[in-house]
Amino acid sequence: MKGKTLIVDDEPQMRSMMAEWLTHAGYESLTACDGEEGLISLLKEQPDVAVSDVCMPNMDGYEFCRLAREGSDVAVVLMSGFSS
Repeated sequence: MKGKTLIVDDEPQMRSMMAEWLTHAGYESLTACDGEEGLISLLKEQPDVAVSDVCMPNMDGYEFCRLAREGSDVAVVLMSGFSS
């Protein structure tokens, strides 16, 4: 395995697709359906990188990133489906 990734997204199809791609590329993939679940998984599993959607209910990706960085030095990548 190359490393451990955490995918945080409220859309099940997106989580599944990203996990499949990363697993196929040799990474262990963990998933969470929202920011709160993502933070719990982050602290428990200590992934090498977290990939989070920006727009999620309850806790958006910016808040997830801010809180993740308070309790960890994990790299966080934010993604969005919005175009400019």
